[in-house]
Amino acid sequence: MTEPAEYAELDEGAYSALQRRLLRDKGGPFQREFLEAARGSDGFLAFIGRNEVKATAGNEVALFDGVRLTEQSFKDLTDDQERAAYERWRDIPPRVACRTSFWAHVTLEHLRSGSIDAAYWFAANGGKNESGEERIDRALAETGNGATKLVDDCVRTV
Repeated sequence: MTEPAEYAELDEGAYSALQRRLLRDKGGPFQREFLEAARGSDGFLAFIGRNEVKATAGNEVALFDGVRLTEQSFKDLTDDQERAAYERWRDIPPRVACRTSFWAHVTLEHLRSGSIDAAYWFAANGGKNESGEERIDRALAETGNGATKLVDDCVRTV
């Protein structure tokens, strides 16, 4: 019996270190820099690169090539998109599929490929009335007592 192929993912140590750093100073300059970067895809990818979060070597999973997601379908896949995801990813072993570093890499690859149009989608929190971009803008514009919580909540969603 052959061992299943290993898949590319973000370096787990570097990814965890970035997450810890982002959560350390709630509403602070680093969280705000992160949200500014998330306003645009190139800036977001550059932020990840500047913080030395690289992918490990391994097989890449099939992406949603040719499938255009919308911000709403990114948050809540349509039935057809769920079936397509299952077909593409059903052979991923559970020991890989349970890792956030794996799915973070897959998500970044979708952003690079254009299947996900904008990094600000990552800030959408499931509500249908506020886009991720609007949520980031609201969090960064807030200066009152609630600013720290808004920024931190938005960073945690991303």
